Amino acid sequence: MGEVAKLVNIGVLSAFIVICASVIVLRVRKPELPRAFRTPWVPVVPIIGILFSIWLLSELAAITWGVFLIWVSLGLIIYFAYGIRHSKLA
Repeated sequence: MGEVAKLVNIGVLSAFIVICASVIVLRVRKPELPRAFRTPWVPVVPIIGILFSIWLLSELAAITWGVFLIWVSLGLIIYFAYGIRHSKLA
């Protein structure tokens, strides 16, 4: 159960990094978009979130990173294999 908890932690922290980075990117590239929520002190708060998440990720064991990278790789392979055949943009 402890290993599952570590995998959940690495997944959630990785997603949080992507979300924080997306807030910064969207504020720069699409400032006119309507926003359902406001983030104070952009980009300071998202950068702090990214840095703390990286710090927490650095404390996880190498085996957790290995399993996480395998799962992410498998997920990306499935995602792109499905997308190539079913894309409406092609």
